[in-house]
Amino acid sequence: MYKVLRLLNEQSGEECAVYLWVEWFCSVIAPGDTVNVIGEFDDQGQCHVDNHHKFLIVHPDDLVSGTRVAANFICHR
Repeated sequence: MYKVLRLLNEQSGEECAVYLWVEWFCSVIAPGDTVNVIGEFDDQGQCHVDNHHKFLIVHPDDLVSGTRVAANFICHR
């Protein structure tokens, strides 16, 4: 299973597509969300993101403190 995101590059006005595979399929992304894609698009304007290739960042401009991130991990010692 995969999810397709249709994206608009606000700088160039170009439309492209990101295919989310494996665990990326469960990503919660809504219309109007800002995303950054770390990876290259092919000549058809497509990028495939999976567990081993490329990366997607949702809301890249939201600053989250290290303490808040660390509080989400549980140590089972």
